[in-house]
Amino acid sequence: MGRMRGGFGVGSTINACTKGIWVWNQPIRASSNAGETFDVLVMDSEGIGAMDEDQNHDTRIFLLATLLSSLLIYNSVGTIDEGALQNISLIVNMSKQLQIRSQGGKECDPEELKSYFPSFLWVLRDFALRLTDPQGNPISPKQYLENSLYPQKGTSDNVELKNRIRRVITSVFSERDCFPLIRPLEDEKAIQSLQEVPDSGLRPEFVGQMQLLKQKICKKAKPKKINGNFITGEMLLELCNAYTSAFNSGAVPCIENAWNYMCKSQCQKVMDDVLNAYEVQLNKFAEECKYDPEKIKAMNKELKAKLMTNFKDQSIGDSIEEYEEVLKQRLAERYEEVKKTSVGKITVRGLCESRRNMRTSWTKCKKHTPKKSLKATINRLLISRSILRS
Repeated sequence: MGRMRGGFGVGSTINACTKGIWVWNQPIRASSNAGETFDVLVMDSEGIGAMDEDQNHDTRIFLLATLLSSLLIYNSVGTIDEGALQNISLIVNMSKQLQIRSQGGKECDPEELKSYFPSFLWVLRDFALRLTDPQGNPISPKQYLENSLYPQKGTSDNVELKNRIRRVITSVFSERDCFPLIRPLEDEKAIQSLQEVPDSGLRPEFVGQMQLLKQKICKKAKPKKINGNFITGEMLLELCNAYTSAFNSGAVPCIENAWNYMCKSQCQKVMDDVLNAYEVQLNKFAEECKYDPEKIKAMNKELKAKLMTNFKDQSIGDSIEEYEEVLKQRLAERYEEVKKTSVGKITVRGLCESRRNMRTSWTKCKKHTPKKSLKATINRLLISRSILRS
């Protein structure tokens, strides 16, 4: 992505190139194994261990990126050794800075977190070693990762800390994989301007590995889901707002609170859309049927049933019934407004038709009625006109 114009930058100094979390401005079309297409939103987060930030900042950025993602790609240089695992040890702190439910306030159980956490892909940059087991047999990158996460032997505090990092990683990331990449260039100076180097200037082996990595990412990418519900772009924005608001207020973000906030926002949005669609469609139909009350009544019943079904299909969370009752009341109010408008239209139209009939009758009277009875006829018409006006 960084090699595309206007994309994420690749830093050539020791200073952090990305601050916070950046979002690619165009979604990327992807397909699932079942052939279903969906949009992938790519985010780039600030790295871990910046000189001008503390571990609390790193943990919050890492936690936010994790909570918003369906696939988390973590990259580091070299092999997976104790140093690499220590660098990612902030995962242990995530359980202290996150709550699943609003009540209790105790530290999250990593096993419980895995249903909310994304798939995990560890990319190893500048990797030059052969992947083999202790007996020299070739192993896959995934097996290499799993071997690195095996508990270490010993009972000391240091060993316990190392094993705790391993336990948390295996607990919160139930789906995990690994992908090694060789060094893209041998020339150190060219590495510092890697973003400007065309593919033809890179090592062919690296270009081939990048293509395989892209394929793996597209295969592993999947729509974001929470509590069995797919998350739309607008819903993802609501989640992000809920989490960042908690961080900025000094509170511990709560998955349950963020979920409820997002659900209520989604229900409100769907309800507003339904009310707008109902009003537009019913008013249009009323005009087309010349405000026939029976036809409007039948259309109201049909339209309300269809839109209520749409509301239930698009709404999520435990507040659906509450919003459903409000929606029914608002639909009834809109229907009464259309009925009143229809009655007014029919009255005016009926008055105009009556006056036209009176003029027609007057013309006929003048033409066919004898003069001696014309005066009596005029009086009857005047009386009728007076009744209409009253």
